[in-house]
Amino acid sequence: MLSNIHLFSWQTRCTVLYIIGYASLAFIISGLGPLIPFKADESGRAETDYSIVFTFRGIGYLAGSILVGRIEHRFNSHLLLTSYFFVLGTSAYLGVVVRSIPMLAVVFLFNGIGCSGIDVLSQALTVEVHEEGVQPWMQFLHFCYGIGAFTSPIIMSGLGQEAFKYFGLICLIVGCVCIFIDPPRIHKASDNSIVINPEEEEAEGSKRITSDINFFLCIMFFFYLGAAVGFGGWISTYATITGASTKEEAAFCSGVFWVFITLGRMLAIPAATRFSTNSQIQLLIYSCVLSVSTALVFVGLGLTRMAVYLGSAWFGLSMSAIYPLLMSLPTELKFKTTAEDTSRYVISGAIGESELPVVFGLMMAALGSNMLFTLALIISVIFLGLHKKVLEYSYAVKNKPDLEMELFNRV
Repeated sequence: MLSNIHLFSWQTRCTVLYIIGYASLAFIISGLGPLIPFKADESGRAETDYSIVFTFRGIGYLAGSILVGRIEHRFNSHLLLTSYFFVLGTSAYLGVVVRSIPMLAVVFLFNGIGCSGIDVLSQALTVEVHEEGVQPWMQFLHFCYGIGAFTSPIIMSGLGQEAFKYFGLICLIVGCVCIFIDPPRIHKASDNSIVINPEEEEAEGSKRITSDINFFLCIMFFFYLGAAVGFGGWISTYATITGASTKEEAAFCSGVFWVFITLGRMLAIPAATRFSTNSQIQLLIYSCVLSVSTALVFVGLGLTRMAVYLGSAWFGLSMSAIYPLLMSLPTELKFKTTAEDTSRYVISGAIGESELPVVFGLMMAALGSNMLFTLALIISVIFLGLHKKVLEYSYAVKNKPDLEMELFNRV
């Protein structure tokens, strides 16, 4: 897989482009939080007055994710990617210059649109460029995102809000480079020499079963990001409530979880060249179940501090590589994916990211703080069932096409 990439090949140029672009995306997304205190000091307003900025960026992200899936096939994908980089870079510059909160909210509405386009296209085009060998590159793409997200606040703490301008400048440069690299074709014939029968391509049964598989994958993305953000967001509160750590130490608990997610993605890069996507997903899901089950046992034994730190590290490591592996799974199962498919995955994850943390909080308030680990366990078990369902559908389609209607009617 990795050995097939030559230093100056078209694949290499595309890969470097997507990796740098994805890391730049992380700089921008993670930089908004540290930007707000600078804007508040500049305007004399409270930081909480800027909450509308996050709301508008979220709306833009959701709208942009839907939009890019609808229009990608109509345009040159790299020119479209360039336009998103320009939108992101320009909005990053305006985010520093603009002082009015309503105007800043509008700026970050477009910022969210730019972010979503780069998010969807970078992943979709990475799949198209590397095809069956995509797994290590998808892992590396998300590892670089983690590095960008981790270093962005550090850079801003040293350079102030001016760093946000530099992040935008990087996006503009990457967008300019993107123009001069030939784009891959998404969800079209992988080779011009291959002749596709339109009747076979448009067969109703094939469309239906593909959409069913996508449906289950979307649910998996929903639960994955919801569980990651929910657990990572509430573990600090859990540690404080249970007395496992002081308020000063509580933030470190969340940090342990996210550091191990980044570490796991780094370790997943060499693993991707040795093991199949499917086997890695199964191993990681079982590890998720085992990690939170062990944490619950420690809680029952009164070892809450051990449960918090071991649970955060182990669950984070188990969760780390699942997202990029899910992006690679359809390719391993011999399904072609489009930017519209990727946008559905991103949208599903975004909905889970916004909704499930609320469920975590409500359940912890109603049934006790230990619901944090209990919900993580329930979601992990659900995840195991969803993965089994995806495999059942895909293998039925490949090996026994006549079972297609039986499977569909069963659902």
